Amino acid sequence: MRGSVINFQRQSWTQILKDATQRFDDGAFDDPIDELARLKYGSSLVDYLENFDNMFSRVMVLKKLL
Repeated sequence: MRGSVINFQRQSWTQILKDATQRFDDGAFDDPIDELARLKYGSSLVDYLENFDNMFSRVMVLKKLL
């Protein structure tokens, strides 16, 4: 197990984010921009804003990685 530990001290923050996203993102084939564009208001403004914030965060991470 020790051989599989990554030395993060020598990597940029952008590379760490990219590696973590590839390893742990179960939605690797999702399109967060499309999901954000299709977001509709449901029954609660709080739910809508939470969904918007989550999707927008994913879009911003994707933008930084590209």
